[in-house]
Amino acid sequence: MAYNEFLFNKAMDKLRKVSNEAANWLLDPERPKSMWARHTIDSECKSDHVTNNISESFNSWLGDDRKKTILSMIESMACRLMARFQTRFEKGCGFENIITPKIRKVLDTTMQDGRMCKLTYAGNDEFQVKDGYTTFVVNLRSRTCGCDYWRVSGLPCKHACACISYKRENVELFADNAYTTKVYCLCYKEIIHPMPELDIKNRGSYENIDPPALRRLPGRPRINRKRSVIEGRGGPQDARRSNTIRCGNCKEFGHNILGCQRDKTNKQKKLQVRRKKNSSGAYENTESHHGAASQDRSGNSQVAHENVQ
Repeated sequence: MAYNEFLFNKAMDKLRKVSNEAANWLLDPERPKSMWARHTIDSECKSDHVTNNISESFNSWLGDDRKKTILSMIESMACRLMARFQTRFEKGCGFENIITPKIRKVLDTTMQDGRMCKLTYAGNDEFQVKDGYTTFVVNLRSRTCGCDYWRVSGLPCKHACACISYKRENVELFADNAYTTKVYCLCYKEIIHPMPELDIKNRGSYENIDPPALRRLPGRPRINRKRSVIEGRGGPQDARRSNTIRCGNCKEFGHNILGCQRDKTNKQKKLQVRRKKNSSGAYENTESHHGAASQDRSGNSQVAHENVQ
Protein backbone atom coordinates (compact mmCIF):
# COMPACT_ATOMS: atom_id res chain seq x y z
CA MET A 1 0.00 0.00 0.00
CA ALA A 2 2.68 2.50 -1.03
CA TYR A 3 1.02 5.85 -1.79
CA ASN A 4 4.26 7.86 -1.93
CA GLU A 5 7.70 7.34 -3.39
CA PHE A 6 9.39 6.85 -0.02
CA LEU A 7 7.15 3.93 0.94
CA PHE A 8 7.46 2.57 -2.61
CA ASN A 9 11.26 2.47 -2.43
CA LYS A 10 11.07 0.93 1.03
CA ALA A 11 8.79 -1.83 -0.25
CA MET A 12 11.05 -2.47 -3.25
CA ASP A 13 14.05 -2.87 -0.91
CA LYS A 14 12.15 -5.53 1.01
CA LEU A 15 11.29 -7.25 -2.25
CA ARG A 16 14.94 -7.30 -3.33
CA LYS A 17 15.84 -9.17 -0.16
CA VAL A 18 13.30 -11.85 -1.06
CA SER A 19 13.86 -12.01 -4.84
CA ASN A 20 16.11 -9.68 -6.79
CA GLU A 21 14.83 -11.06 -10.11
CA ALA A 22 11.23 -10.13 -9.23
CA ALA A 23 12.26 -6.57 -8.38
CA ASN A 24 14.19 -6.19 -11.65
CA TRP A 25 11.21 -7.59 -13.58
CA LEU A 26 8.89 -4.99 -12.05
CA LEU A 27 11.30 -2.11 -12.68
CA ASP A 28 11.83 -3.08 -16.32
CA PRO A 29 11.35 -0.01 -18.62
CA GLU A 30 8.86 -2.05 -20.65
CA ARG A 31 6.55 -1.97 -17.59
CA PRO A 32 6.23 1.70 -16.62
CA LYS A 33 5.40 2.36 -12.99
CA SER A 34 2.44 4.49 -14.05
CA MET A 35 0.66 1.26 -15.01
CA TRP A 36 0.91 -0.54 -11.65
CA ALA A 37 2.36 1.64 -8.86
CA ARG A 38 -0.19 3.42 -6.67
CA HIS A 39 1.85 6.55 -6.03
CA THR A 40 1.99 7.28 -9.79
CA ILE A 41 -1.79 7.07 -10.34
CA ASP A 42 -3.34 10.25 -11.70
CA SER A 43 -5.20 12.00 -8.88
CA GLU A 44 -7.96 13.13 -11.26
CA CYS A 45 -9.49 9.65 -11.40
CA LYS A 46 -10.04 9.57 -7.60
CA SER A 47 -9.65 5.82 -7.37
CA ASP A 48 -6.79 3.80 -5.90
CA HIS A 49 -7.78 0.50 -7.55
CA VAL A 50 -5.32 -1.00 -10.03
CA THR A 51 -7.32 -3.66 -11.87
CA ASN A 52 -7.54 -4.83 -15.47
CA ASN A 53 -10.36 -7.36 -15.34
CA ILE A 54 -13.15 -5.11 -16.61
CA SER A 55 -13.55 -7.24 -19.73
CA GLU A 56 -13.84 -10.44 -17.66
CA SER A 57 -16.44 -8.82 -15.40
CA PHE A 58 -18.42 -7.63 -18.40
CA ASN A 59 -18.38 -11.09 -20.00
CA SER A 60 -19.51 -12.65 -16.75
CA TRP A 61 -22.31 -10.11 -16.48
CA LEU A 62 -23.53 -10.92 -20.00
CA GLY A 63 -23.94 -14.60 -19.19
CA ASP A 64 -26.04 -16.46 -21.76
CA ASP A 65 -26.51 -13.31 -23.86
CA ARG A 66 -23.16 -13.99 -25.49
CA LYS A 67 -24.68 -16.98 -27.30
CA LYS A 68 -27.28 -14.85 -29.05
CA THR A 69 -27.00 -13.12 -32.41
CA ILE A 70 -25.73 -9.54 -32.64
CA LEU A 71 -29.10 -7.77 -32.68
CA SER A 72 -30.61 -10.00 -30.00
CA MET A 73 -27.55 -9.57 -27.79
CA ILE A 74 -27.61 -5.76 -28.12
CA GLU A 75 -31.32 -5.66 -27.36
CA SER A 76 -30.86 -7.83 -24.27
CA MET A 77 -27.95 -5.67 -23.06
CA ALA A 78 -29.99 -2.50 -23.53
CA CYS A 79 -32.89 -3.91 -21.51
CA ARG A 80 -30.62 -5.02 -18.69
CA LEU A 81 -28.80 -1.68 -18.56
CA MET A 82 -32.13 0.15 -18.68
CA ALA A 83 -33.36 -1.69 -15.59
CA ARG A 84 -29.98 -1.41 -13.84
CA PHE A 85 -29.76 2.36 -14.27
CA GLN A 86 -33.27 2.92 -12.97
CA THR A 87 -32.75 0.62 -9.98
CA ARG A 88 -29.55 2.38 -8.95
CA PHE A 89 -31.08 5.83 -9.45
CA GLU A 90 -33.95 4.97 -7.13
CA LYS A 91 -31.49 3.49 -4.65
CA GLY A 92 -29.33 6.63 -4.75
CA CYS A 93 -32.30 8.89 -4.13
CA GLY A 94 -32.86 7.04 -0.86
CA PHE A 95 -29.37 7.67 0.55
CA GLU A 96 -29.48 9.79 3.68
CA ASN A 97 -25.81 10.70 4.08
CA ILE A 98 -23.71 13.11 2.04
CA ILE A 99 -21.61 10.25 0.68
CA THR A 100 -22.64 6.78 -0.44
CA PRO A 101 -23.04 4.01 2.17
CA LYS A 102 -20.09 1.98 0.88
CA ILE A 103 -17.73 4.95 1.20
CA ARG A 104 -19.18 5.68 4.63
CA LYS A 105 -18.16 2.20 5.78
CA VAL A 106 -14.64 2.81 4.49
CA LEU A 107 -14.41 6.08 6.41
CA ASP A 108 -15.73 4.45 9.59
CA THR A 109 -12.92 1.89 9.41
CA THR A 110 -10.36 4.64 8.75
CA MET A 111 -11.65 6.63 11.73
CA GLN A 112 -11.11 3.63 13.97
CA ASP A 113 -7.52 3.25 12.70
CA GLY A 114 -6.89 6.96 13.27
CA ARG A 115 -7.38 6.58 17.02
CA MET A 116 -3.96 4.93 17.26
CA CYS A 117 -2.22 8.03 15.91
CA LYS A 118 -0.73 10.76 18.10
CA LEU A 119 -1.13 14.30 16.83
CA THR A 120 0.07 17.78 17.68
CA TYR A 121 -1.99 20.78 16.60
CA ALA A 122 0.17 23.54 15.18
CA GLY A 123 -2.67 25.94 14.31
CA ASN A 124 -4.28 27.14 11.08
CA ASP A 125 -5.59 23.56 10.45
CA GLU A 126 -2.06 22.14 10.34
CA PHE A 127 -1.12 19.06 12.36
CA GLN A 128 1.88 16.88 12.99
CA VAL A 129 0.76 13.26 13.27
CA LYS A 130 2.96 10.44 14.52
CA ASP A 131 2.03 6.96 13.29
CA GLY A 132 4.35 4.44 14.94
CA TYR A 133 7.90 5.60 14.13
CA THR A 134 6.88 7.79 11.17
CA THR A 135 5.75 11.40 11.30
CA PHE A 136 3.37 12.98 8.76
CA VAL A 137 2.22 16.56 8.18
CA VAL A 138 -1.54 17.06 7.65
CA ASN A 139 -3.19 20.23 6.32
CA LEU A 140 -6.99 20.13 6.43
CA ARG A 141 -7.39 23.30 4.35
CA SER A 142 -5.36 22.07 1.39
CA ARG A 143 -6.51 18.48 2.06
CA THR A 144 -3.04 17.02 1.95
CA CYS A 145 -1.16 14.49 4.02
CA GLY A 146 2.43 13.30 3.93
CA CYS A 147 1.38 9.71 3.20
CA ASP A 148 -0.26 10.94 -0.07
CA TYR A 149 -3.25 8.63 0.37
CA TRP A 150 -5.66 11.56 0.46
CA ARG A 151 -4.46 12.89 -2.89
CA VAL A 152 -4.58 9.55 -4.70
CA SER A 153 -7.86 8.13 -3.39
CA GLY A 154 -9.81 11.31 -2.65
CA LEU A 155 -10.66 10.01 0.85
CA PRO A 156 -9.10 11.18 4.13
CA CYS A 157 -6.40 8.86 5.46
CA LYS A 158 -6.23 7.73 9.08
CA HIS A 159 -3.88 10.63 9.91
CA ALA A 160 -6.38 13.14 8.49
CA CYS A 161 -9.28 11.38 10.22
CA ALA A 162 -7.50 11.76 13.55
CA CYS A 163 -7.17 15.51 12.91
CA ILE A 164 -10.81 15.77 11.81
CA SER A 165 -11.92 14.04 15.02
CA TYR A 166 -9.76 16.47 17.00
CA LYS A 167 -11.53 19.41 15.31
CA ARG A 168 -14.94 17.70 15.85
CA GLU A 169 -15.95 18.16 12.22
CA ASN A 170 -17.92 15.92 9.89
CA VAL A 171 -15.57 13.56 8.03
CA GLU A 172 -17.97 13.31 5.09
CA LEU A 173 -17.29 16.93 4.18
CA PHE A 174 -13.63 16.11 3.54
CA ALA A 175 -14.31 13.34 1.01
CA ASP A 176 -13.99 14.13 -2.66
CA ASN A 177 -17.07 15.25 -4.57
CA ALA A 178 -16.91 12.07 -6.69
CA TYR A 179 -18.08 9.99 -3.70
CA THR A 180 -21.13 12.09 -2.86
CA THR A 181 -24.71 10.93 -3.22
CA LYS A 182 -25.44 13.79 -5.61
CA VAL A 183 -22.84 12.61 -8.10
CA TYR A 184 -24.02 9.02 -7.70
CA CYS A 185 -27.53 10.03 -8.73
CA LEU A 186 -26.20 12.09 -11.64
CA CYS A 187 -24.40 9.01 -12.98
CA TYR A 188 -27.67 7.10 -13.29
CA LYS A 189 -29.97 10.02 -14.03
CA GLU A 190 -29.89 9.55 -17.80
CA ILE A 191 -32.03 6.74 -19.16
CA ILE A 192 -31.80 4.38 -22.09
CA HIS A 193 -34.96 4.96 -24.08
CA PRO A 194 -36.87 1.82 -25.09
CA MET A 195 -37.11 0.93 -28.77
CA PRO A 196 -40.07 -0.67 -30.54
CA GLU A 197 -39.71 -4.03 -32.18
CA LEU A 198 -38.68 -3.92 -35.84
CA ASP A 199 -41.42 -4.59 -38.34
CA ILE A 200 -40.20 -7.35 -40.61
CA LYS A 201 -42.72 -6.58 -43.36
CA ASN A 202 -41.73 -2.91 -43.73
CA ARG A 203 -37.98 -2.96 -44.05
CA GLY A 204 -37.86 -0.46 -46.88
CA SER A 205 -35.31 -1.07 -49.60
CA TYR A 206 -33.13 -3.35 -47.46
CA GLU A 207 -33.16 -7.03 -48.33
CA ASN A 208 -32.31 -10.02 -46.24
CA ILE A 209 -28.70 -10.11 -45.11
CA ASP A 210 -27.23 -13.47 -46.04
CA PRO A 211 -24.04 -14.87 -44.58
CA PRO A 212 -20.93 -14.92 -46.77
CA ALA A 213 -20.55 -17.84 -49.16
CA LEU A 214 -18.58 -20.77 -47.84
CA ARG A 215 -15.22 -21.30 -49.51
CA ARG A 216 -13.12 -24.38 -49.20
CA LEU A 217 -9.73 -23.51 -47.75
CA PRO A 218 -6.57 -24.91 -49.33
CA GLY A 219 -5.05 -28.00 -47.82
CA ARG A 220 -6.44 -30.87 -45.83
CA PRO A 221 -9.00 -29.93 -43.16
CA ARG A 222 -7.65 -29.99 -39.64
CA ILE A 223 -9.14 -32.33 -37.05
CA ASN A 224 -7.30 -31.28 -33.92
CA ARG A 225 -7.03 -27.70 -32.72
CA LYS A 226 -3.78 -25.80 -32.84
CA ARG A 227 -1.94 -26.04 -29.57
CA SER A 228 0.20 -23.31 -28.09
CA VAL A 229 3.93 -23.67 -27.51
CA ILE A 230 3.58 -24.24 -23.77
CA GLU A 231 0.94 -26.96 -24.19
CA GLY A 232 3.03 -29.22 -26.38
CA ARG A 233 1.70 -31.87 -28.71
CA GLY A 234 -1.09 -34.19 -27.61
CA GLY A 235 -3.06 -37.15 -28.85
CA PRO A 236 -2.12 -40.71 -29.78
CA GLN A 237 1.06 -39.56 -31.55
CA ASP A 238 2.77 -38.93 -28.23
CA ALA A 239 1.69 -42.36 -27.00
CA ARG A 240 3.27 -44.09 -30.00
CA ARG A 241 6.67 -42.39 -29.81
CA SER A 242 8.43 -40.19 -27.34
CA ASN A 243 11.15 -38.77 -29.65
CA THR A 244 10.64 -36.39 -32.56
CA ILE A 245 11.50 -37.65 -36.05
CA ARG A 246 14.55 -36.05 -37.59
CA CYS A 247 15.29 -36.18 -41.31
CA GLY A 248 18.62 -37.69 -42.31
CA ASN A 249 18.79 -35.51 -45.41
CA CYS A 250 18.06 -31.94 -44.32
CA LYS A 251 18.52 -32.59 -40.56
CA GLU A 252 15.16 -30.96 -39.76
CA PHE A 253 12.51 -32.28 -37.41
CA GLY A 254 9.01 -33.44 -38.28
CA HIS A 255 9.66 -35.85 -41.19
CA ASN A 256 11.96 -38.65 -42.29
CA ILE A 257 14.26 -39.01 -45.28
CA LEU A 258 11.57 -40.49 -47.52
CA GLY A 259 9.21 -37.58 -46.94
CA CYS A 260 11.84 -34.90 -47.37
CA GLN A 261 11.00 -32.19 -49.89
CA ARG A 262 14.62 -31.36 -50.62
CA ASP A 263 16.68 -32.75 -53.54
CA LYS A 264 16.73 -36.55 -53.71
CA THR A 265 19.97 -38.07 -52.40
CA ASN A 266 21.50 -41.41 -53.36
CA LYS A 267 20.51 -42.89 -50.04
CA GLN A 268 16.95 -41.73 -50.53
CA LYS A 269 16.81 -43.21 -54.04
CA LYS A 270 18.21 -46.54 -52.82
CA LEU A 271 15.57 -46.74 -50.09
CA GLN A 272 12.80 -46.10 -52.60
CA VAL A 273 14.14 -48.78 -55.00
CA ARG A 274 14.47 -51.24 -52.11
CA ARG A 275 10.90 -50.64 -51.02
CA LYS A 276 9.63 -51.15 -54.57
CA LYS A 277 11.50 -54.46 -54.85
CA ASN A 278 10.19 -55.67 -51.51
CA SER A 279 6.63 -54.74 -52.45
CA SER A 280 6.91 -56.46 -55.88
CA GLY A 281 8.53 -59.59 -54.35
CA ALA A 282 5.79 -59.81 -51.76
CA TYR A 283 3.20 -59.54 -54.52
CA GLU A 284 4.84 -62.42 -56.53
CA ASN A 285 5.01 -64.62 -53.44
CA THR A 286 1.36 -63.97 -52.80
CA GLU A 287 0.44 -64.91 -56.39
CA SER A 288 2.47 -68.15 -56.29
CA HIS A 289 0.94 -69.07 -52.97
CA HIS A 290 -2.57 -68.55 -54.33
CA GLY A 291 -1.71 -70.62 -57.45
CA ALA A 292 -0.34 -73.51 -55.42
CA ALA A 293 -3.32 -73.47 -53.14
CA SER A 294 -5.75 -73.55 -56.06
CA GLN A 295 -3.75 -76.35 -57.72
CA ASP A 296 -3.78 -78.33 -54.53
CA ARG A 297 -7.51 -77.90 -54.16
CA SER A 298 -8.10 -79.08 -57.77
CA GLY A 299 -5.82 -82.14 -57.27
CA ASN A 300 -7.56 -83.11 -54.07
CA SER A 301 -10.95 -82.84 -55.70
CA GLN A 302 -9.80 -85.11 -58.62
CA VAL A 303 -8.51 -87.81 -56.25
CA ALA A 304 -11.74 -87.73 -54.32
CA HIS A 305 -13.71 -88.15 -57.56
CA GLU A 306 -11.61 -91.23 -58.59
CA ASN A 307 -12.14 -92.83 -55.19
CA VAL A 308 -15.87 -92.41 -55.52
CA GLN A 309 -15.82 -94.17 -58.88
